[in-house]
Amino acid sequence: MKISILGAGYVGLVTATCLAHHGHVVTCCDVDASKVQRLRVGQIPFYEKDLSEMVCAAVQNRTLSFFDTLDEAMCADTEAVFLAVPTPQSSDGHADLHFVETAVDQLIGHFQKHPMTQACVVVTKSTVSVGTTARLATKIADAGLSRIFMANNPEFLREGTAVSDFMNPDRIVVGADSDVVFTKMMAIYQPFLDRGVPLISVGYAASELIKYASNTFLATKVAFINEMAVLSESVGATVQDIAKGMGLDPRIGAAFLSAGPGYGGSCFPKDVSALGAIVGDNGLSLPLVGAVSVSNEAHKAWVFQKIMRVLSGVSGKRIAVLGLAFKANTDDIRDSVAISIALQLVVAGADVTVFDPEAMSNAQSVLGDSVRYAATVYDAVTEAQGCLVLTEWPLFCDLDLRRVYHLMADPLVIDMRCLWDRQTMSDLGFSYFPLGTAV
Repeated sequence: MKISILGAGYVGLVTATCLAHHGHVVTCCDVDASKVQRLRVGQIPFYEKDLSEMVCAAVQNRTLSFFDTLDEAMCADTEAVFLAVPTPQSSDGHADLHFVETAVDQLIGHFQKHPMTQACVVVTKSTVSVGTTARLATKIADAGLSRIFMANNPEFLREGTAVSDFMNPDRIVVGADSDVVFTKMMAIYQPFLDRGVPLISVGYAASELIKYASNTFLATKVAFINEMAVLSESVGATVQDIAKGMGLDPRIGAAFLSAGPGYGGSCFPKDVSALGAIVGDNGLSLPLVGAVSVSNEAHKAWVFQKIMRVLSGVSGKRIAVLGLAFKANTDDIRDSVAISIALQLVVAGADVTVFDPEAMSNAQSVLGDSVRYAATVYDAVTEAQGCLVLTEWPLFCDLDLRRVYHLMADPLVIDMRCLWDRQTMSDLGFSYFPLGTAV
């Protein structure tokens, strides 16, 4: 099938590449001409495992191409157009739909000037507020475009494993209001359906809400285990034991029960906020939905207080911060708790040295000259009077800990990701403070 993707950001590029890998002929359009030029020669604008190699292979096979204008990206027999443009959080908590609205207006203008030869489905892949797809469908119908249909097809990609998530989905959700659309969407995803991946066919509103409900529920699990980490430190328990005992119950599951400094990133904060705004729009009060972000903010504040307490203040002290991305295997620092903590340490008078294997460049655009940037972990910890582990990079698990011990001025480690064994660290001579363990 001939498919166009509008937006070459995280979701758009992964979607375009993976659909091309499955044999579709995909064009990807982005308004950033310089980004398009870089993509044409295989330069990926962000770090994501396996994506660069797949983009290069698809471009070479002529199943994927990049353009910076809609007219170049579309042809008369295009069968689907995926909208993968940003929907950032607005000041009132709702998803900002400006880019989606603009994209649909441009598509309507294109379709009016260049009529399609067959049915074409415009698919909201971006995370949009409940009611958006139906409203856009009405706008398209009012423009007299009888061959153009709407669908909602939410993405469930995790940064760091997005390619694997797309290629091996748990489910495919399609929101539509006609058999024509469902048939078209089934054809797009036929290779997945042949492998037994379930396709959930629902209405527009249900598909939009599934996305928000899924992310908010996962954020709730993270917030809950983080609260258990706080409680564990008070009652003499270990949060990892709590998580294991809970996670082995199949009704609960182990996923997203890893305690940390608080959730961040580009999805959880804005999707939890947006779901709360949707609740308010409908005149409802749903306490659990509203409590998730409150809990996360309280936990982040508690984490910094713990750091200050363990270090007995940081003014004038050299502190190493390991990890800046909001999670491992990505260079994304959006809403990163690690970045926030680094900035708070600077304000508190610390001499901060940071290291992250992928996110240093992005972090520099935020942290500027307020911190030092180390080339390696060992450079970061040299002469440090305290070390904070804030991102769960596998690299950190493989460190020569004896070397780290001897490099530090004061071998004190606050491990917010519980990467190392407490007894091992103690035997090596560290003052070791893992999250969620009573000391």
